[in-house]
Amino acid sequence: MPKTILVEDKEMLRNFLDKYEQIYLKPANSAKGKGIFKIRKNAATIVVTEYSRKLFFPSLEAFWTEYESTFLKKNYIAQEEITPLLYEGNRFDFRILAHFDGQSYQVSGVGVRQSGKQNVTTHVPNGGRILDFNEVKRPGDEQFIEKIVNLCGEILSQQLGFFGEFSIDAGLTDKREYVIYEINSKPMSFDEEHIEKERIDSLMALFYQLFRSQLFSD
Repeated sequence: MPKTILVEDKEMLRNFLDKYEQIYLKPANSAKGKGIFKIRKNAATIVVTEYSRKLFFPSLEAFWTEYESTFLKKNYIAQEEITPLLYEGNRFDFRILAHFDGQSYQVSGVGVRQSGKQNVTTHVPNGGRILDFNEVKRPGDEQFIEKIVNLCGEILSQQLGFFGEFSIDAGLTDKREYVIYEINSKPMSFDEEHIEKERIDSLMALFYQLFRSQLFSD
């Protein structure tokens, strides 16, 4: 996973940016890529890239003055920027849907999203596009996905309580190493009809199992 911190004050952000020089800032509780932007530290400039524009600030203090109210309204995390593997010139990532089947966590579907004219985010509302998993799949990808789904599901349930459904945003670095960007407790609705159908079927099966378990335990 990329190094990640919760942005609580300016000095914390300064130290993180000094260390990694190129970082992402993301709202901790958001969806569809809303509010995501990148920061790059040059010799004497802070460069901010949003999906629709690029801004330049003479210092971190100037940047913080402009964005402090944004950080106060929402909890933001800072994450080191990973240099991604490109497909036909643009970054892409896996959107992995997972459900508990009564014994373990299983992959319910894998969508792929690719960035468009901008490389800040791959979300479709921000110009991204949908790819078929088979179009970018490499040997080992399915094994990696199956392994992290069960591992992440077990850790989430141990640390935070039972999770019946979640999704993972993952990808590949330019060195072809796997990376997990984030795990979502409220997965998006998938545009791929077969994945969304599997999602509904998996949820119905899970609800039935939980209902029977509660019924017989009483």
